[in-house]
Amino acid sequence: MRSMVPRAASTMRSADAGPDVTRVYHAEFPHLRDLREFADARVLADDIQTIWLDAIDAGRSAGVLRTDVPAKVFHRFLRDAVWFSVYWRKPGDTYTVDELSEHCLAVFLDGMAARDG
Repeated sequence: MRSMVPRAASTMRSADAGPDVTRVYHAEFPHLRDLREFADARVLADDIQTIWLDAIDAGRSAGVLRTDVPAKVFHRFLRDAVWFSVYWRKPGDTYTVDELSEHCLAVFLDGMAARDG
């Protein structure tokens, strides 16, 4: 499941590069996605969701992700954690986006409990 790290990092870098765009997207896109003028954006958003859901389903099939929680729930928690990091990251932050994405996935995949050893 570590293959998710590049996906999360890419998403976080996009959000970090355009935090205001990210905020507008989150606030407005649910209302705009069904308008004809936003058909391309809707297709892209759906394609990205499919990429994530496929990765989550692969992890479930491999036995490394839970099967008692719907894949869309995994996706939404991870997506929102990634996208909403734009609200608390500051420009010039020394904590890099790549570090943030790796730590975010570590919490999602490994949990918050201390590791043995």
